[in-house]
Amino acid sequence: MKKIPPDAIKRISMYLHNLKRLQTRGIKLISSSALADMVNVTSDQLRKDLSYFGGFGKRGVGYDVVFLIERLEEIIGLNSAWEIVLVGAGRLGSALMSYPGFSQDLIKIAAAFDKDKSKVGTVINGVKVEDMQNFKQIVTEKNIKIGMLCVHVDVAQEIANLMIESG
Repeated sequence: MKKIPPDAIKRISMYLHNLKRLQTRGIKLISSSALADMVNVTSDQLRKDLSYFGGFGKRGVGYDVVFLIERLEEIIGLNSAWEIVLVGAGRLGSALMSYPGFSQDLIKIAAAFDKDKSKVGTVINGVKVEDMQNFKQIVTEKNIKIGMLCVHVDVAQEIANLMIESG
């Protein structure tokens, strides 16, 4: 597998952003030079960046905007929901759990935890707050790979370490 330079990865999101703008304007095809100009790179650089992930355009025709959007979203991971775990169901954690934008942004809070016994067992926006003692077991069972900390700074490192230990 090829090693993809970090700068190429950063540019992929810029290509995607500009392709979505083109899509809203009803543009169906775009040349590599036109897309490259929008991102302020050369067309050679754009083609090289995309070549890390396969072939997308047709010489003399350009790129199909919708197809390239779909492929770049797949590459970045925007085509499927990301399940995350939230630790800390206080004011900030509860607000984030209640935020409707997560479902629109393909982020799903699959589990929530708190050490405060008065919060454990409550349900916020369909997610039951679990006891921290069950953290490793639940995270492992649900195969959750992303965590969000909404805890006091004094315990943040300890919880971060627990997340790392849990995978």
